[in-house]
Amino acid sequence: MQEFEKSKYSKSKYQSDLRLYTARMDDYTGTCIQPIFDCFCEEIYVILEEISMSGEEDVAGIIRNQLALMQTILPSNNDMPDSCKKCEEYEEKSFSEFMESFETLAQKMNYLHPQ
Repeated sequence: MQEFEKSKYSKSKYQSDLRLYTARMDDYTGTCIQPIFDCFCEEIYVILEEISMSGEEDVAGIIRNQLALMQTILPSNNDMPDSCKKCEEYEEKSFSEFMESFETLAQKMNYLHPQ
């Protein structure tokens, strides 16, 4: 999601203060991949709200479209195994840590579910 980096939002005070629920690499087990992905999507919507409030609706629109595409490829089934954490149970981390973790998850999902 390079649009974040291009955005003036990426350097804003919101971005530096924003804390997002972020799964760790250890959490990326086969049965929990989908719930973790869903959690990342929920948190990306939080980021989108911040970007929209900063007046960059065009950037938010691009990211919103990419997120919708990702969710089409791997839609949520709303069934979460008891062994998986809820989104709010993950540690809150900085925007940059969140994005690094999301990138790692996306790579793992691409490996597990190639298109």
